[in-house]
Amino acid sequence: VLLVSSSAVKINSDGANYVQIMKNGKPIDQIVEIGLASDSQTEIISGLGEGDIVITSTTQTTSTTTQQTKSVFGSFGGGQGGNVRIQGR
Repeated sequence: VLLVSSSAVKINSDGANYVQIMKNGKPIDQIVEIGLASDSQTEIISGLGEGDIVITSTTQTTSTTTQQTKSVFGSFGGGQGGNVRIQGR
């Protein structure tokens, strides 16, 4: 009996249960037959073998670039507006 994290088990558009596994360094969807399940673990009856690496979660990184511009007053501005300091004589 194999147990995996319940969060790793998903359902595709055909209604079949699957998990993502690493194959040749890339994630692929692997159809599985499940047995008993709880909030934390799900029993895998078939579809996985010894040595399969199941992906239990993924992270997605995003990056934000802010353009900086220099004003004629020498202050930097950009993004949601800049600051200009006016100095008295």
